[in-house]
Amino acid sequence: MIHPELETAFKGSVGLAVNQNLNITPVSGGCIHQAYRLQTERQSWFVKISDATHAAMLETEAQALNVIRSTRTIRTPEVLALDRFDNLVYLVLEWLDLAPLQASSGAELGRCLAEFHQVPVAQFGWDRDNFIGLTPQLNGWYSSWPEFFWEKRLTPQISAARIRGLEIPQEELCHAVMRELTDHHVSPSWLHGDLWGGNAAVTLEGEAVIFDPALYAGDPECDLAMTRLFGGFPTSFYRAYASVHPPTRGADRRQNLYNLYHALNHFNLFGSSYQSMVLQLVRLVI
Repeated sequence: MIHPELETAFKGSVGLAVNQNLNITPVSGGCIHQAYRLQTERQSWFVKISDATHAAMLETEAQALNVIRSTRTIRTPEVLALDRFDNLVYLVLEWLDLAPLQASSGAELGRCLAEFHQVPVAQFGWDRDNFIGLTPQLNGWYSSWPEFFWEKRLTPQISAARIRGLEIPQEELCHAVMRELTDHHVSPSWLHGDLWGGNAAVTLEGEAVIFDPALYAGDPECDLAMTRLFGGFPTSFYRAYASVHPPTRGADRRQNLYNLYHALNHFNLFGSSYQSMVLQLVRLVI
């Protein structure tokens, strides 16, 4: 049940008068925040609400969505407001009627994502830290992709896994990362950063949409690798992507390396059910 004063705050955020009717309906929106549809007779909005301790998560999500939107390559929900009420923080986004990816719509997503990945960025990383799920994701700007991926992606996850009792051969893995990535000449581009099937869809008109980003600048292969980690992307997606952004030599090997980051993150978030995935990827990489 939404407190009446919070409802009034929502109205102010979307430009409604206090006496206008606003229907507020719970919707699925992930496991971290509460999510609702705000609706009048003529318009709808999507809102995420969280405790103020998670304010940085919603702030960096809003910033990431704005970065993606600024590239004018792929649709993402427009950020309409980021506000606070008492000990809550909430993010108001454009409401989009979405449908799951199908073979017929996967090509549009593949083409748009490839165009997004062709937008140049000066260096690897980002000028602010953000989150992937509940996990803090460290950034900063780096000129070296191998150093960024090792220091800002794998090392924090390996340290967290060790606390949870999972030992990773860190020195061997570091050598493998440097061996694999040092001669892989890649230009930095913006990445979605958490591109599994639940974070991509199409509008009812067929326009490709991505959301819930864990944005940073890196190797485009990172996004492609994660699309294969849990499935959900049709063959048409990969064909269309490759027609704009052809794969480079060694991409299959690097896929295991890049997905190790996500496997470690899932182990650290959700526990031992992901241990075998982590260890299998470590063996493939080393």
